[in-house]
Amino acid sequence: MAKGDIVSVASRPLTDEEADLLAIIETMEVKALDHLEAGARQIISLVTAFYGVLFGVLSLGSPNFAASLRQPGIVWAGVAAVLLLLGALGAALVVVLPRAYHYGDRRLDQQKAAYQAMLAYKSNWLQWAILAFGLGLAAFATLIGLLLVGRL
Repeated sequence: MAKGDIVSVASRPLTDEEADLLAIIETMEVKALDHLEAGARQIISLVTAFYGVLFGVLSLGSPNFAASLRQPGIVWAGVAAVLLLLGALGAALVVVLPRAYHYGDRRLDQQKAAYQAMLAYKSNWLQWAILAFGLGLAAFATLIGLLLVGRL
């Protein structure tokens, strides 16, 4: 076949099974991405709430904020909590930020590949956000424990 030759492509209507598959993929695409983004938005809300609590705990941990920061365990737990929660916030924001995916309008194989890439991308970043959030909460719990032990 030479460049510029006209190629005839035969098309056929979708079978019932293919039409059902297309409908399922479209429904899953909308719902799955909505669920991933809703999870990311929840992490964003929780992180911002925990930042308020974290700084409140640090400032109320001892008679003054400076005295709390002189204790190395409290400093390291506080820094870890702040950085891990910031990492969770950043990873969750990556999930909700728009990103371009390219595929042919009438190519089911390309649409399926783009959808799978989109799900994988958002799912991976949401997993990182959840991991960082969990570790940030562990650091926060350690901080609270250290502050309570310091009060004894």
